[in-house]
Amino acid sequence: MLESSGTFPALAELFRAKKISDNLSLVRWPEGALIRLREAGEVVIDVQHELASFQPLPQKVQTLFPHRTAVVAPPEKVPLKKQAVTIKQETLLALSFPTDELFDKFRKALLEAHCALEASKEKRQLILASSYQPQVQEIIEKLSEEYAIRLDNS
Repeated sequence: MLESSGTFPALAELFRAKKISDNLSLVRWPEGALIRLREAGEVVIDVQHELASFQPLPQKVQTLFPHRTAVVAPPEKVPLKKQAVTIKQETLLALSFPTDELFDKFRKALLEAHCALEASKEKRQLILASSYQPQVQEIIEKLSEEYAIRLDNS
């Protein structure tokens, strides 16, 4: 590649393979073009680049290409401060009864024991916090004189 500070030198025209712009061209046999330009008194800088990287040009050289600059490291990411939250988890007991009579007796006994519950008469189901498990056990013991109650955890 041949770069000129003005228009492309007529002397180097013989070596031009492809015109990129008025002052930048691809040349064939660059050594021959450099010899001719030096013989004509032109100031020539011959830069041989490595295969894996470009050679930096001296700072005073005027060129279309950027000079080596310090690489600025990207700013470090500041970790976001995580907001602390607590989620309350509550396990519920769902008691399903085979008869309306047992459902009503159990519901009344739980209410008398001051247990907060949700009742579904259609499903014959009582739903309450698992923290009321001791009260449920007491009611089962009271009703055991009348019923043979077995809890099925399926």
